[in-house]
Amino acid sequence: MNIQTKNIEHHQVVVVIVQLPAQGHLNQLLHLSNFITSYGIPVHYAGSTFHNRQAKIRFHGWNSKILTKIHFDDFELPPFDSPPPKIDDLFLHHVQPLLEAMMHLRQPVFHLMKQLSKIYKRVVIIYDNSMSYIFQDVKLIPNGEAYAFLPICAFTYFAMEWESMPEEAKPFRVDAIYVPNCMPSQEGCITKEMLEFLENFNKSSGFESGWLYNTSRVIDRKYVEFLGKMISLKKGDDVQNFELGPLNPVHIQSTSKNRHHSLEWLDAQEKDLILYVSFWTRILLKDDQIEELAKGLEICGKKFIWVLQQTDPNDIFVEADKVKKPQLPASFEERVKDIVKTLMASQEGKEIKKRAKELGEAVRGSVAKCGVSDLERDAFIAHISR
Repeated sequence: MNIQTKNIEHHQVVVVIVQLPAQGHLNQLLHLSNFITSYGIPVHYAGSTFHNRQAKIRFHGWNSKILTKIHFDDFELPPFDSPPPKIDDLFLHHVQPLLEAMMHLRQPVFHLMKQLSKIYKRVVIIYDNSMSYIFQDVKLIPNGEAYAFLPICAFTYFAMEWESMPEEAKPFRVDAIYVPNCMPSQEGCITKEMLEFLENFNKSSGFESGWLYNTSRVIDRKYVEFLGKMISLKKGDDVQNFELGPLNPVHIQSTSKNRHHSLEWLDAQEKDLILYVSFWTRILLKDDQIEELAKGLEICGKKFIWVLQQTDPNDIFVEADKVKKPQLPASFEERVKDIVKTLMASQEGKEIKKRAKELGEAVRGSVAKCGVSDLERDAFIAHISR
């Protein structure tokens, strides 16, 4: 899809998007907003004031002027306890108070939907699949319809759902090759309180007209089919599924003025020879974990980019000082700066590089004009504009 020239006007439909307040989710849904506005459809990106601000300042890959085409609806959250993330806390422990505060967006979001429903023929709601509580009142909007957005890959989501089902409850057979036994269990990753909260938070799901996936069939085809089958068995064949990804740009629109120095370094390296190491923005690594990663990278003798950052607090603008900044082992950068060994010289490594190159070309082709994802995007826009 050529985002510069594709401009189909649809005056009778409007889209409302509400994100889950974590950077990886904010960013994906902002990219989705960008893609929808490129068809001439107005988009309201609704969220807390400081998370909308965070999404805008971290928006990357496109011309920042694109943001002027999106309507940002800023809602104030009630005061909430915001403990700093701690090393020994289980995953998402410090985020729970924020998610509880987000429940208060249900009423203002419903008011926004109701106002828009008086102006437009159809109000399309797109919500992070973990945020169904906020949007459950779409059932009261006669001309409203909702779509759940899956921000993680179809493989991960299907594997998680499949693991959570007792064997006797699994609706169809899946060959073991598609869900390996070596998949790590989720047990012990999240607190019991957080699991209960998420279960209650999403208890109101089931009103969606379809599912949107930030993935491409060239990557996740089999797992998208599995999920589609599960949804059809549970809710009927009327539920639509669209694979719109990847939503982030595959060709970066930036200048030398705003490029990070690590990208300039990357441009100067030989092709296909750099390891990339990164974790989610809510991950907090212990000192010994950082040391082990550093030791492994040093021993492997490969060039690499390691994104080592402090975890995001609930409000990055006022709480950043509460979070411990990760520290590299002493003299680590000096010791590895001249690493020059060839990456993945083994036959297995060569096969992995070959596969990665083929997959990269396939993904870029999928979002090019008439590629599988480009056609899927056109189909989604045609569906909501029917």
